[in-house]
Amino acid sequence: MRPERAARRLLLVLGLVAAGGLRRTAPLDAQTVMPPIVELTGGAMRYTLGARRDGALAALRLASPIVPLGRNHWLVEGGAGYAWYRAADGDLRHLFVPELQLQLQVGPRAVQPYVGAGGGLALTRVDSTTTTKLTASAAVGVRLYAGGWGIGGEIRFRSRTVFDQSPRELTISLFRQLE
Repeated sequence: MRPERAARRLLLVLGLVAAGGLRRTAPLDAQTVMPPIVELTGGAMRYTLGARRDGALAALRLASPIVPLGRNHWLVEGGAGYAWYRAADGDLRHLFVPELQLQLQVGPRAVQPYVGAGGGLALTRVDSTTTTKLTASAAVGVRLYAGGWGIGGEIRFRSRTVFDQSPRELTISLFRQLE
């Protein structure tokens, strides 16, 4: 599936969930702190290693509000991602990315658009050698709440530590608020 078509489908799904979530979600009291959320994320990774290619990514992330910076606006998100991709020689490679990101979210309770920046490590294993590099990331996304559950979509850009050019990740996530 082409990335443009995938992006349009993601926006359609997010819009439908938002329409349903707006009716069912009770407003959050200004003094109530949003509980942490755990996200299961998956999607496509666009990268270049001599040629432009698509890989796949799965991640488990935990986002928690940072109350002293403003209730429910600032989140710290820690996570670990696993990606698989084809190298220029055609071999299947594996990438493990533990990272931490600071995110700013705004909007009504049911629809939370956000931006984030952070970094972590990129670990790849080739033959019997593991290579570790620092990586930075920037993200733009939206979380749609429907009760204690929700769905989100995100575009995440990474520094070019592993690939010829900066990779892009287009992901969708299912999350649950921890109470």
